Amino acid sequence: MSQCSRLNLPAGTIIYYSYPSPAALASGVSKLLSDNHFRKSRECTTGNDFTDFLVECQTDFHNQTPFMTGSIAEYSSTSNAPIIVTSDNQQNVMAVLVGDQPRRAAVVLEEADLDQGLAGRLAAPSRSR
Repeated sequence: MSQCSRLNLPAGTIIYYSYPSPAALASGVSKLLSDNHFRKSRECTTGNDFTDFLVECQTDFHNQTPFMTGSIAEYSSTSNAPIIVTSDNQQNVMAVLVGDQPRRAAVVLEEADLDQGLAGRLAAPSRSR
């Protein structure tokens, strides 16, 4: 686990989890969502477009260029902080983004855009830690 805090981004904190296999990643995502009483009530996207932060949404995604598959879930913490959880199945990485406002948290996803490889861009070494 690695954590980046006090970022000058809509998500003030990003926590990265690295797993040894796709099965361990899937289990880690499932456990995190379960531990936070997450219940999917809708998809997060229309196609591959994020339009806003949607509480209790989850979407699997598949990109061709760059090739990547994974999932994204959005929910609010008990203190109403917007949380976005995304996984990258090829890198076996889960990133948890903690925002300060729902609309600003969604901007992280819009700026990163799935077509550019969300988890890969969030895990880029240029991010300050």
